[in-house]
Amino acid sequence: MTKYVLTTLVAGSLLSVALADDKEDPAKDLKALQGRWRYVAREENGKASDPALFEGWSLVIEKDTLTMMEGPNPVYRGTFKIDPSKKPRAIDLTITKGVPAANGKVQLGVYEIDKDTLKWCTAFPDDKARPKEFSTKKDGKSEMWTFKREKR
Repeated sequence: MTKYVLTTLVAGSLLSVALADDKEDPAKDLKALQGRWRYVAREENGKASDPALFEGWSLVIEKDTLTMMEGPNPVYRGTFKIDPSKKPRAIDLTITKGVPAANGKVQLGVYEIDKDTLKWCTAFPDDKARPKEFSTKKDGKSEMWTFKREKR
């Protein structure tokens, strides 16, 4: 009897470890997001933005704070929370400075980190529906950004 109880306890422990490993670690993703990211592309309403509009832009992420930069000048600043256990991974952005119409409002979004590429797609501040994919739709209420990590 003791043998069966011990086997059940060991099996249960191994299963709980396996299930815990299936969940993404927010600290791991947060660490991967840190640093400076160079603008590559932006899309809104199903159309790519003119690359010249954002030439020289970058994104700086420090802890849970992001700053969008145009050259050396901050354009806007905000904070974010991530949930990598969601599929696709979820991000909630809150602009705190620089975009009066969005300041203090949460933008629901999704993000993806693939090696040195960061993509995120967020709903506009007044939209309560989180995007489900990395694209925007004509007459939609979302924007998608793509960045490449700047080499140190």
